[in-house]
Amino acid sequence: MFLNWLHTLSDLEIGFLFGGGGLLFAVVLPLVIRIRYKLNVPDELSTGALDAYKILCGLTIALCVFSLVRVQSSHLNTEDLVAREAQAISKLNRDLKSMATNEAEAFRDDLNTYANLIVQDEWPAMAKRERSDKVSELSSEMTQGLRAIKVNTYSQQVARAEILATFKQMVDLRDARLADFKKNLPGYLWVALSCLIAMLIISGWFEKRTFFTVAFTSGTILGIAVLLTLLVALDGVLAGENKITPQPIIDILPQLIADNPSLIK
Repeated sequence: MFLNWLHTLSDLEIGFLFGGGGLLFAVVLPLVIRIRYKLNVPDELSTGALDAYKILCGLTIALCVFSLVRVQSSHLNTEDLVAREAQAISKLNRDLKSMATNEAEAFRDDLNTYANLIVQDEWPAMAKRERSDKVSELSSEMTQGLRAIKVNTYSQQVARAEILATFKQMVDLRDARLADFKKNLPGYLWVALSCLIAMLIISGWFEKRTFFTVAFTSGTILGIAVLLTLLVALDGVLAGENKITPQPIIDILPQLIADNPSLIK
């Protein structure tokens, strides 16, 4: 898919591709054809094409901005989910430490494994639009492990209730992350953008004024190329230079090991 190939490029390369390709088809090609074959565009056709160009230009920019707001919102939401998931893991680790029981310490071992599996196994699987079976299985085992935590005092009972609430939040955040990372700009918007840009370029071919074609058309195409570059960069939730990483979870891994003496080698 063309979009997947674009995500293998840097943002600068994507910008040059859109900008250079747009200038080639919208400015260079029509000028070369017009000069080579000595074509003259009728005044009425040129005037009508100019009006169409202005309308198409406004529609294209409006759709680009609308799409950009949509993908940026999705991108920021996924980043927020990852950060909140890391906070939930960290809080669960602290709550387990406060219980100071053997069962809680054993559960913390599983929590450390869980966090590492998200980074090492689930994130590569998410890039393939899949979820990690290892993380899902461990999550089920941890649910059973919570039931094995015994409480002997009222304070431990309160701590256990807090642990159950935090664990449920952590699982819910994972489910939300797995559902959210699959969100991309719908295909029909890409098709609409492609059609508008194609019509915009074609309408620009019938402008008979050379200076207008070089100056106004070039500026319009380059501006749209910038918007398209931002759109492609943000649409890649797990691809490209701006992809979302599990860095918030990676940052808390040393904390999990340091807090749990049984995990220190």
